[in-house]
Amino acid sequence: MNRYFKICLFAFLTLSFLVGCATTQELTTSVKSKVNSITSNVDPAVVNQIPADKKEGFPQAEYALNVANQKTKLAEKKSELASAQKKSADLEEDLADNFQKEAEIDYDLVKTEAINNMKFEGDKATVVVPEPKK
Repeated sequence: MNRYFKICLFAFLTLSFLVGCATTQELTTSVKSKVNSITSNVDPAVVNQIPADKKEGFPQAEYALNVANQKTKLAEKKSELASAQKKSADLEEDLADNFQKEAEIDYDLVKTEAINNMKFEGDKATVVVPEPKK
């Protein structure tokens, strides 16, 4: 009986969550559509018919709109810059890794050449200096 109750409770909570999410989504969509319909672009011909003395708030609103547009463009440019800087940093890191690998290989070559130039006699090792190449 206890297990049946848990299963029913789980099913109820899951159903409630799904219905709640759908309702929230519908509400959000409804609010967005109403706001967009209120603030949608107004016909310029109608705006031109408004007398000049009734347009006292227009310059401030146009200025605020221009500022908002410029802020949006600036944010986009900053995002592009951040992306480019990240790519540059990644490339620098790759380059440093390659330099490190090259230095490790050069060091291994020097050690190998030194070992190859040694002559072993009994328990003593002596370094044999190779003759210069002509």
